[in-house]
Amino acid sequence: MKQFIGYLALTLAPLLVIPVAGCGGRDRAALVARGTARLEAGDYAAAARAFKRASRLIHDSAPLSYNLGTACFHLDNLDAAEEAFEAARRIDPGHLAAAEMLARTWSRQGRHAEAIGLLLPLSSGAAHEDRPRLLNALALVEQRTNRIDLAVLHLIQATRLAPRYAPSYYNLGCLLADAYQLYAEATDPFELFTRLADDDDPRLARARERLLQLKAAAAGGADASQDRPARPAAAVQQAIREGDQHYKSRKWGPAEAAFARALTADPLNFDAALRLGHARLGGGNPAAAVKAYQRAGELAPSQVEPVYLQALAAYTAGNLDQAAQILTSLAIPRWPAHAPHYQLMAYVRAAQRRIDEAMIYGRYYLELMPGTDRGLDPFRAWLDALAN
Repeated sequence: MKQFIGYLALTLAPLLVIPVAGCGGRDRAALVARGTARLEAGDYAAAARAFKRASRLIHDSAPLSYNLGTACFHLDNLDAAEEAFEAARRIDPGHLAAAEMLARTWSRQGRHAEAIGLLLPLSSGAAHEDRPRLLNALALVEQRTNRIDLAVLHLIQATRLAPRYAPSYYNLGCLLADAYQLYAEATDPFELFTRLADDDDPRLARARERLLQLKAAAAGGADASQDRPARPAAAVQQAIREGDQHYKSRKWGPAEAAFARALTADPLNFDAALRLGHARLGGGNPAAAVKAYQRAGELAPSQVEPVYLQALAAYTAGNLDQAAQILTSLAIPRWPAHAPHYQLMAYVRAAQRRIDEAMIYGRYYLELMPGTDRGLDPFRAWLDALAN
């Protein structure tokens, strides 16, 4: 699959140089200073040479090993980069930047599972200011494994944690536009990126160009008439009232018939389509309910309810792939703040026996919900059991 995410902030760890007394101290400092200057200038080959020479003299500096690894990473010398980042972590097991870059090195080597195994706990347990950067790195790896939905989820998490962290918006815009063709939904992230990015950001010109393209694509595909269902006639209103009475009495068959009659008389009636889905779901026909909810969603594309219910009906019918597709390519990208999407997605992934993904969605659902809500206890217990 095409690599959609092209921008991730790379923050160099500060190089802490302790003056060395005795012979050779000045030479060591000069090598470190030269490497740092070359690294900041983008001359990675010269930086790698200087840091490599310095590492023969300095054996206990995690920042030095980290910066050597960074230079090698940019040169695509991945074996040397891996060795340097691992050395930094041996010296300083808590060196977060070295762990992040080691994971990115593994991912470039095709060792995606190892990279995710390192980044996932880091992105959960790191300090608040570090989590957005780590979530962006995790999103890149997930995208490379073709788990686009998890990449989107991690970027949504990053934007929620740090609303002013520009890279998250660029990466999210790329995925929504290129992976899902959600041009209208991709517009806002690119718009925010252009407002938040530094003037010298190398992706700024591309973001502005894409923004113009997305606005044109969204305008060309818009159909404003779909958001204005026709006003129901008296006979249609009567059929809906009749269906409501049957529905309250749990008479699913007569309710379905009444709502279907109303929708046939007025094919643009959102209420009739939505209620038809309810009646079919109540009557134990979730597969047919999916179609009714899909029609309701087409009639009112700005409303989240029919899309969520469409996914719920597909899940109830046992059509797990269909439910996942609705949630990941439509519901979550368009309504990322709607918490029930993530709970349902956890159930879907668990039913598909993709337990690690179910855990990710379930934990994010709990992250969105109030911690004092006792009604969440059954879900917490289910998630804990899933982990064991």
